[in-house]
Parts: sequence; C-alpha cells; structure tokens
Amino acid sequence: MGTIQESVSSLHPYRHRQTFKKLLATFYAGCALLFGAVSAQAATVVTDTVVSRSAQAQRNVPVTFGQVFKSGDVPRNATVTASLNGQPVTLQVDAKATHPDGSLRHAVLTMIVPALGANSRVPVMLTAEPSLPGGSRPITISQVLATSYNAWVSLNIAGKAYTANARALLQAANSSSTCASWSERCNLWLSGPLASEWVVNGAVTAADGTTNPNLRVYFAVRAYAGTA
Repeated sequence: MGTIQESVSSLHPYRHRQTFKKLLATFYAGCALLFGAVSAQAATVVTDTVVSRSAQAQRNVPVTFGQVFKSGDVPRNATVTASLNGQPVTLQVDAKATHPDGSLRHAVLTMIVPALGANSRVPVMLTAEPSLPGGSRPITISQVLATSYNAWVSLNIAGKAYTANARALLQAANSSSTCASWSERCNLWLSGPLASEWVVNGAVTAADGTTNPNLRVYFAVRAYAGTA
C-alpha cells in the first residue's frame, strides 16, 4: 500500500499534509505521492512526483491528492493543468479554498496515470492556465448504483445488533436529490469526469427497525472513471 510524504521548500514554509482514510469504490495499491514545491519556472507552480511502490507495472492508475498553492500562483479565473514526463494529461480540479485575493489556495486534484512502471517515479508538473468551459459530465451516483458496489457496518451494542449500508444511503440520497457540497446527509466532495466522491451518513438500524440515537456511520464513496 502506498504512503504519502511531503517535502517543503523555502517558497512554501506553511505547507502541510492532510491524510484522509477513505472507503473507495475502487482501490489501487502500490502508489504514493511525494510533494515538493519548487521555484516557479515559466508557468509551472508546483512539481510533484508519483511514486510506484508496486513490484508490477500498472496502467491507467487513478491518482487523487490534495495540493496547496501560495497566494497568486493560480489567479482568480485560472485553473491548474498537469503534465507527466512533459506530456499533457487530463486533470480534474476540485477547488476547496481560496486566498483573500481570490487565487486558489487548496484543491483536490485527480488524474489518470497512463503507465506506471514497477518501483518507478513520474514527475508531475502543475501549471496555471486560463479556465476553459466545462466539458465532460461528472460521474453520478446512478452510475455507481448500476454496479454491484456495496459496503456495510455491523455493530453489537449492549447485546443488540445494528447495521448501516452504504448502498442504501446512496440510493436514498439519489432518490431525494440531496447530494450537494457540504450537504448534511450527502456531501458531494469531488465531482468530475475522472472521479466523484460522496460522503453519506445515516443512523445504525436494528432488525426490528429501531435506531441508535447516539451513533451515525459515515461512508466516503469514491468512483473513478472506467473502473466499474
């Protein structure tokens, strides 16, 4: 399983790392990211490295990671683009926070690495470019529900069995159209053609239909394009 490490340059003394434990619709092992900001050259604002810790070569590997930017690196009305080994690659940018001047401060980035050799390192150059109109439609909950995906939790509390089911929560959110950014019941965390993620939650329920008022279960479900 890959790990995430971060090295901080003098240009970004405040950069930090956040690690999220996720329940993924699709899981890829053996992939890690080493983050290190470098001096801006041309339009390049950050250079990251995708590191494979797998003993086997992989193809079409989904990679998602959080990235911070200093003020002004990615101005208002601009976006982030990426290249791998100098070749452009489609990048999904889910903006999460901005600086007071409107420039991008934090985003979750997703790309599909076409080929990742065994125990290899692939440089990822991130640049700021003018924003373009949206293209492909995002992955939807309906597409996830069209697969056999499911996850569940079973608990024994004071001798009584309770369960929670991710698929049922996704179905309920989809039927009621309640998924939105920062929604209480279904938080749309990522939304794009490469990856979408929903954080759904609900009470645990016993076989007799009663719920435990003191406990809710959260499922973070991420779906990548082409991995059904």
